[in-house]
Amino acid sequence: MGAQRNIDERARYVEDAKTSAFLDAVYVILAYNAEKHPYAPKLPPITPTEIFGDFDQAEYENCCKRCAALIRGAGDVAMADYGYAEATQSYEEAFKHFKASNPGFSDQSYGAALWKAKIDFR
Repeated sequence: MGAQRNIDERARYVEDAKTSAFLDAVYVILAYNAEKHPYAPKLPPITPTEIFGDFDQAEYENCCKRCAALIRGAGDVAMADYGYAEATQSYEEAFKHFKASNPGFSDQSYGAALWKAKIDFR
């Protein structure tokens, strides 16, 4: 049962990436590959070639950097939401800054990054 669930989950991520804009697709690839599945058979990572076929490596690497910035920024929003002492802004201010500092992502990618950060910071 667990193995099939992981196979299905990987297929959902692949489909999501294939139907997303390039930047969001890169986020989906990185998000899936960062997930840990300790109790299930290891599935192969999702590769950019699997999603895009031919692609511009420089554009992909630039998007990877932008995704890393998105993930870091989501952490700042999560810390503000949980009231961490390190947070220097309110949640609302942090969220506004997060979106302004990371333009071009879909609402789905913003939400996924925030959801992951809130899990990581609780």
